[in-house]
Amino acid sequence: MRITGSSCGRVAKGHRFFFRFFSLATMLVCLFMTPAPSALAQTKSDVLSLSAPRTLAEYKAQMASIPGGSFLMGSNGGDNEKPVHKVTLSPFKMGRTPVTVSMWKEYCRATGEVMPDRPAWGWIDDHPMVNVSWEDAQAYCVWAKLQLPTEAQWEYAAKGGRNTKYPWGDAFDESKLVCYKNAVGRTAPVYRRARVFVNAFGLVDMVGNVVQWCADWYADSYYETSPGRDPQGPSRGAARVLRGGSWGLNYPVIFRSANRFRGIPPSRRYGNIGFRCCASP
Repeated sequence: MRITGSSCGRVAKGHRFFFRFFSLATMLVCLFMTPAPSALAQTKSDVLSLSAPRTLAEYKAQMASIPGGSFLMGSNGGDNEKPVHKVTLSPFKMGRTPVTVSMWKEYCRATGEVMPDRPAWGWIDDHPMVNVSWEDAQAYCVWAKLQLPTEAQWEYAAKGGRNTKYPWGDAFDESKLVCYKNAVGRTAPVYRRARVFVNAFGLVDMVGNVVQWCADWYADSYYETSPGRDPQGPSRGAARVLRGGSWGLNYPVIFRSANRFRGIPPSRRYGNIGFRCCASP
């Protein structure tokens, strides 16, 4: 077809209309799906100015509201992370930090439970609680009227609305977390000014400091049959899900948001494993 001068004018006008429409649509998508940079900076400043929760009441008061939504769960980075699949979650609340030593002491005073074996560095109140099994963490949640996060909730929260390899981007950055290279052989305070990343949901230490228990039983192939809405994990198993890296680990692959440990029995305790809690909105 030959394009005449008049038809060129119509095409040019059509292109101008299209690009204006496209620009407006793009702006609206960005407005509703991406937090404003100033809002993120304010969130980070606000979060890092908080005091480490000493009690359950303080922890609940600090919990972040996580909006419901859909995301791509899993990756092609490990056999147990395949296939990448779309998951839709209902809104929930999540602790901004792992449960602290001070909070666990409160729990022991209230229930008569005995503190577990001390880690080599001793009990430091504003550090995350460690040497707790999944069974210990679950008992705490029952007492606190909270829940452990599901594996899907944990990954969604860790990604903070991004689809990058790590919570902060696609390149490993040890300045964003507490790991073996910079942890001097122990955990770190849950709120600190260095070696920390605050995501768009206002959460810290989603990777690094301590590995974290999730509610689910673990299964290598669960993603192949996982439901698309609010998955709860397999109905049975021998090991529970663990997510996030810790002060005692150093391989970058471990700190990816989609990384899945193979799971360990729910009665085991280690000095680099802790947990955080969730709640209904």
